[in-house]
Amino acid sequence: MQLQRKHEPSCQWYLNGVYHNNYDSFEILKLKEPHICNNPMVMQPHHWIDSDFIANMMLTIVKAKISIKLTTIQATIYKDILYDILYKKSWLAKQKILERLFRSYEEFFQILPRLLLALKESNFGIIIEWNHKMVDGDTIVFGRVF
Repeated sequence: MQLQRKHEPSCQWYLNGVYHNNYDSFEILKLKEPHICNNPMVMQPHHWIDSDFIANMMLTIVKAKISIKLTTIQATIYKDILYDILYKKSWLAKQKILERLFRSYEEFFQILPRLLLALKESNFGIIIEWNHKMVDGDTIVFGRVF
């Protein structure tokens, strides 16, 4: 697959990519940057610029720097597609990226006891205390792990 601006002869930008059925995603093989021409359609609100779209665009950047600020995500999206996104959309996108990288909170808390046990077994003399309380019959609220 190759994408380029056919209606703008002065634009030299193009992108080559391939779709992977196994992963239900596209892989960018070649990208000629920068894309400097303005597309007036991008200036309009689009329903497809949602938190999933932003998460897909920002995945590698956030993976490289987990502590990236949401305003930086907003600025990057604006620089790339000339579209201002709301702070909330950037927050939701970052949460989705973090969940892809590190699993959801629920999944993480299920594996946390095994992780701490492995930590204890590999570090002689370590003491692990659980700071938690039962809220309902099946809900636990954790404080800190010391």
